Amino acid sequence: MNNKRLILIAHDKCNKREYYKNLLIESDRGYEVDTASSGEEAIEKTLNHEFCVIVIDVLMPNTREDEKAGNCSQLGGIYALERIRQKKPWVPVIMFSQNELDNDIMDKARALGIFDYIVRSHQHTDFKFITRVKNAEEIYWDRKKSLQEKSEITYKSSKMEAVVLKTRTV
Repeated sequence: MNNKRLILIAHDKCNKREYYKNLLIESDRGYEVDTASSGEEAIEKTLNHEFCVIVIDVLMPNTREDEKAGNCSQLGGIYALERIRQKKPWVPVIMFSQNELDNDIMDKARALGIFDYIVRSHQHTDFKFITRVKNAEEIYWDRKKSLQEKSEITYKSSKMEAVVLKTRTV
């Protein structure tokens, strides 16, 4: 099993991406951190790398064109989450935002299976952030182990892999 501890942080503001990247690197947990500035970039990187945790800001551009135009959508993070879930459902995704989200957006995120949600304006956010990434990473390795256990079920699609994972977890 590859034990690379690669984390993706998707946020449209460079200073926020770098802040959270450095926070994880300085946590002395051996994380390698990659970043994305739009939902589209987060999806592309997820398809090309095996991240053990993905952290996505809710309010960000869907595409690079949106980013160039300065357009952010309240569903930018949901756009990325939805597509990531389709391709790699075993990877824990933490959503975060500066302020509390409206219930409809939270319901959609929960329905898509977010691992956790962090509000950055709350107290002790740095500690919570590091702790929740650590918890998500532990879940990732448990899921990977479960998927690699000998099974008589043969599957090729990520959807079927998600069903097998869910069944083993239950």
